Amino acid sequence: MSLFRGILCVLASLSVSSTWAQEKQHVRYQIPAENTKYVQQHVIDVGDVTGHQIRILELTRTYPKGTLAFAGVNVVREWDRGISDYVNGSGRNWGYITWELENGDKVYGQWDANSQTVFAADGSKKASGLVTETIVGGTGALAKIRGALLGSYSFDPGRGINSGQWEGDYWLE
Repeated sequence: MSLFRGILCVLASLSVSSTWAQEKQHVRYQIPAENTKYVQQHVIDVGDVTGHQIRILELTRTYPKGTLAFAGVNVVREWDRGISDYVNGSGRNWGYITWELENGDKVYGQWDANSQTVFAADGSKKASGLVTETIVGGTGALAKIRGALLGSYSFDPGRGINSGQWEGDYWLE
């Protein structure tokens, strides 16, 4: 876990400029697979090497009360929309995130991740990755929210499985 915190510190220091004086709020949460659903996926074979695919995806996560809150307001749902560029399930993926809060406000972010799929001798596979998320704004009282999160996740888009844990800081400018 110390590597996780070290990467988080580096990420936070790179994304923070003159906002060190702002009061930061630390968050840590996890979302199990049963709270995540792939809404749509569109996969295209690139054709240059076997297993190279690009994918446009949309997934949603529901948040049990108390899982994550911004400025004391609970998050109820998350939407991720993005692109993956994988060879046999490994590669880069990136996109945009929207957190919906129980009062109707929204928080917006961008994410960038790297995933790796490992195949066992018996043909089973395990896919996981690391993601950085940058909070870039919101609506209402959270219009000037900023922040940085680091997460780890496991996934299997073919079976609709995606779960993970995140940690980071946010602040209001």
